[in-house]
Amino acid sequence: MVLAAGLLAVTPGATSGATGGSAAPTNASVDGVTVLGRSGAAVAAGEQVPLEWTVVPLEPLVAGGSAVGVAINDAGQVAGKVGVEGEGGWTYRAARWNREGELVFVGASDTEAVAINERGDMAGTRSAAGVSEAMVWLGDEAQRLPGGTPYVAGRATDINDNRLVVGVAARPAGDGTGRTFLDPVSWNASATSEMTVVDSRTSSTAGPPTVNNHDQVVYNAWEEIPGGTGANSYAFLQQDGEDKKLPSIYMGQELLDDGWLMGQGRTESSRNHIFLTSTSDTQVQVVASGSSSVDYWPAATGTNDLHDVVASGPTLAASVFWKGQQHVTFDELMTSVPGYEDASGGAPHDINNHREIVFDRWVDGARAPSGFLLRPVLRAAEILGGSIQVQDRIGRWVDAPRGVVEGTSARVQFSIGNPDVEPHDVEVQMVDSNGLPQGEEWTTRLGSGEARTASLGFDTADTAWSWEGGGVPAGPIELYLILRADGQYMHKARVLLQTSPVPVVFVPGFNDDLAEFDTWTQLMRDAHPWWRVHTVGDGDYPGAVDGGSASALNFYPADVMYDAQNVADYISALRDESLAPRVDLVGHSTGGLVGRAYMSKLMPSIDGTPLLRNIVLLGTADISGSPCADMLPVPAMTHLRTDWIDDFNSRGMAEFQGVRRTSIAGTIEPTTCGAELIGDGLVPVRSVGESHAVQLPESEHTLLANWDVFLSAIAPVIMPRFPSPERVPSAGGGADASRSTLQAGTGQEDAVPPLVLSESVLVQSGRTSFVTFEAGADADGAGATFAAPPGIGATLISPDGTTVDEVTPEPGVSVRSLVTPPGAVTPGTWRVVLTNETDTSAVAALMAYLPGSDSVLTVDATAGEDSLTLHADFTNAGTAVTPATVTARLMKGDQSRTVVLEPDSAGGWSTTVQGLAHGDYLSVLRAEAGELVRFATAAATVGEVPRDTSAPVVTATVTAPDSGEWHRDRAVATLEAQDTGPGASGVDTITWQLSDPATGQYDSGSTLDSAVRVPVTRSGTTRLQWQVTDKAGNTARSGDAGVTVRVDTGAPTITLSDDVGAVDGRSFEQGARTVLRLDCADDQSGIGTCGGDLVTGGLLPTSSPGQHTVTVRATDRVGHTSVATVSYVVTTAPSTMLAPSRMLGRVTKVTRMGRVVGLLVTGTVRSTAPVTGQAEVLNGRRLVRTLTVQRSGRVRTLLRGLKPGKHRITVRYLGSPTVVPSRRTWVVKVPRR
Repeated sequence: MVLAAGLLAVTPGATSGATGGSAAPTNASVDGVTVLGRSGAAVAAGEQVPLEWTVVPLEPLVAGGSAVGVAINDAGQVAGKVGVEGEGGWTYRAARWNREGELVFVGASDTEAVAINERGDMAGTRSAAGVSEAMVWLGDEAQRLPGGTPYVAGRATDINDNRLVVGVAARPAGDGTGRTFLDPVSWNASATSEMTVVDSRTSSTAGPPTVNNHDQVVYNAWEEIPGGTGANSYAFLQQDGEDKKLPSIYMGQELLDDGWLMGQGRTESSRNHIFLTSTSDTQVQVVASGSSSVDYWPAATGTNDLHDVVASGPTLAASVFWKGQQHVTFDELMTSVPGYEDASGGAPHDINNHREIVFDRWVDGARAPSGFLLRPVLRAAEILGGSIQVQDRIGRWVDAPRGVVEGTSARVQFSIGNPDVEPHDVEVQMVDSNGLPQGEEWTTRLGSGEARTASLGFDTADTAWSWEGGGVPAGPIELYLILRADGQYMHKARVLLQTSPVPVVFVPGFNDDLAEFDTWTQLMRDAHPWWRVHTVGDGDYPGAVDGGSASALNFYPADVMYDAQNVADYISALRDESLAPRVDLVGHSTGGLVGRAYMSKLMPSIDGTPLLRNIVLLGTADISGSPCADMLPVPAMTHLRTDWIDDFNSRGMAEFQGVRRTSIAGTIEPTTCGAELIGDGLVPVRSVGESHAVQLPESEHTLLANWDVFLSAIAPVIMPRFPSPERVPSAGGGADASRSTLQAGTGQEDAVPPLVLSESVLVQSGRTSFVTFEAGADADGAGATFAAPPGIGATLISPDGTTVDEVTPEPGVSVRSLVTPPGAVTPGTWRVVLTNETDTSAVAALMAYLPGSDSVLTVDATAGEDSLTLHADFTNAGTAVTPATVTARLMKGDQSRTVVLEPDSAGGWSTTVQGLAHGDYLSVLRAEAGELVRFATAAATVGEVPRDTSAPVVTATVTAPDSGEWHRDRAVATLEAQDTGPGASGVDTITWQLSDPATGQYDSGSTLDSAVRVPVTRSGTTRLQWQVTDKAGNTARSGDAGVTVRVDTGAPTITLSDDVGAVDGRSFEQGARTVLRLDCADDQSGIGTCGGDLVTGGLLPTSSPGQHTVTVRATDRVGHTSVATVSYVVTTAPSTMLAPSRMLGRVTKVTRMGRVVGLLVTGTVRSTAPVTGQAEVLNGRRLVRTLTVQRSGRVRTLLRGLKPGKHRITVRYLGSPTVVPSRRTWVVKVPRR
């Protein structure tokens, strides 16, 4: 049995790819959910040996036909062939039987199956016109396995659970003799691939190859003896294309998953031995020895994970060797099986981990051998079923769909039953493929016929990648459930779970094109087949962001908190589908600010663990604003301006809540908007964070979201154990000089050269536009920076008409710079020519500057209650420039006005603007004196803006309960927040979580509204807690108490019983006095009413024979009603039990097995009505076993392990719908030996 999952369905053998945007590993299953076949490490020593057996004949295709099974899996499915005798002799067809011996599949004529895996797939051969063809049956679908030149025939000999098939193929010798050689070969049946030659030598293979579930192959080949005196056969182990010679093995026959091989071995004196040997070291175990004087040796035919071996041969009677040691012949084994005491002429073929054996024998008068399944009578415990479960977004356990993201909470839920008549202590342990325990054991005591369901959890963190090979996709998690009863091994189940890497959510920013991330998607998939990037706005899930666009410079971007809510909706939908417990978030430019807002205000956490594992910020101005955005006069740059970033950070947006943060900054030549600050052309490194940012050379702002950046800087963050990216240390406050031609200044004031131009220009489609600025002889250089759609190019032209610098349109690049070489520039009028090569008119925002110029414009801004006073100084080499015209553009949000400054008595220019509304203002000043033009900026706050220092208040209400504190099926809690008082900033976010007091949090959410309705539908007691934050960052919390909500969604349970047990399905003698007990239970709101046709203390009606039905009802206090229908039978037919016909004591058994005597107890039930049902055999008061009564009314069993002395043996018939129970007791004396 293989338990598997992974974002997949629990369907053994199926595979599934990704759909939509989710990461979907291949199908995981709980293979049949019974018992694992040949897989995993061998179980510990000391397993019990079955003592009693039953024989199940294999059903033939027609009466008198042949039915021979040769292989069996742990589900009890048998593979073999059925034969029909015709005029031309016998014809055979491949066949499969179930555990009950029923024929469930028959193949085409002239086929036979020789191997079967735990999926029920079979491998074998088809013969046509004297030529054999390798075949595989996947389920019931037949498939011919392809051959290849020069091979002319083939046959399949083994198949594993991965559907890797091995066999042999015939190759002509090519020497004109007509001889052929047999080479070991393999096929991948799932992929219907071409045949692969395992080994090709000059002589035939010495035996059929075998394969285990680790895709290790053992094949057999001849090697010449040195000196040319002959050849010896050897077994070879092949894995990953490498061969290992196994010197002690003459012929390997079956390879187990623990690396042990069963086969024919040799010693110095003889090669006639059955061996078990380890393929990983030198351990060898001789199972059976043959004669050295004959050419025949004992032949092993099958083994299991317990190392039991079945075998037979000319010098060895049909036998089983328990754990390769304790030898029992089938004659001895089957003495307890009526009608099969004589096993001579039979041969075993295979044994599974249940110790079920498939064998055949000749039956008197038959014309062909008959196949049988020899099955142990009872087990102390068995795995009844199971499934792999994972936790969904709100903490509920659900069956694993089509794969899981690493880190997902996972468990195996299983049911364990005790089919035995005795109680047993049961334990289940989970181990890895190396046999190492994983977590704690589950233990319990199971009574006879009792079954229980439990679960064991396991860790999936850091399992998607294999780091032994440097970071390659890992295979599925492979674990095993080991079941023991009373310390003895019972079952083993293989657990397979494929995991995918943590998904990446990308939040685009300024001027990002979503189509660019198709490269991310493909390359991530190449790195790992189930790794996915999800771009907010791609349509896979609801939600989109607006980070601003170079094609819409005159439009303001969306509100960051609005975009953050869209990101929250997108991630929530992604997690609903993928069940990802955590995600990695990458934000570019303003997308990084949106990611920060989501993380700080809207991100849920599960039991204190933040949803985001990593946040990676690409070129995000998260420390301070961008000088470019301050100077470029366009609304699209709003979220990058210094005043906006300062306000953003003042509202608690800098809190990272335990999320691993990585900032990545680009550095290019020339640098940021003329400022002597290393940056990406728009955002300087110091705005990203000089002390911790990863600095990438030659990385322009709008190109930071490309694959090279992902591989060099992002992947090391989000792939555990990947080499960490280099963090370049700051040098003198800036980056290394090798990364830029300019050195960083010591502060923002002296870092920005004199600004001589700041304006927006409309460039018509297919046309050019230009702007001019004046440069004096004192300037050390000239430069310009512009923001425009990628289809806009620009040229910087000197006063003498020389092209000094040029940038051509480049896909994805929207912010670019033009500069002159360092040194003096030609004084006069400079031009920046803009060229639009697109078919759409566009706006370009442009600024120009003169490094080293002596002409400077400075400004001071003083704000009053409703006024703003500006004072400017316009100087050249320290001397006031007069006459001059100085104007100022005042901007507040999306509003602006222009004013003129007048000369003042201090030699500068001043103005006072009255009647202004309170708020923050940015003033852009322009001074012009002939051809000399300079710009400057200043920020100030008008009026006393009240600061919000008090937290909001939350009112929590819950819909009225239906009974007491309990709601029926659903309750709705409403949280209403109010933010009042001086300077109230208003409610920003409400975050809430629901938790079970016993198991912890199971749901959470957030909203930007001032009120939210939270539905509670989980059955039981739920605690609602919340946190509310206003726009000033003040926070109020509900604390541990919160609000308690109780919801009852289930109906009551009903049990009608007497002093023996439940009434339903039982038989009662006519007129019997049976006192009833009616139990109604509800562990939530409690029982309201309980009653019906019968009540506690009443008598069960038994006056009339026949089938009876009664109805009882229970209603809980919120109105859920259960109705139970109970059926029972009143019987009248008497029965008697005859004495045993005989008693036997096997002296040989007593001598061989110690102080144990076998007693054959036989009884017959006689009645006027047909006898059916079960009988119990007791020794004193101890129940020994339960038997099914045969059609003749006969019961028969062999008792062993009796101590010498007197024993009171009772056979008790339990009755049937038409026959009353009866019993008979005998006293038997067991003599001492």
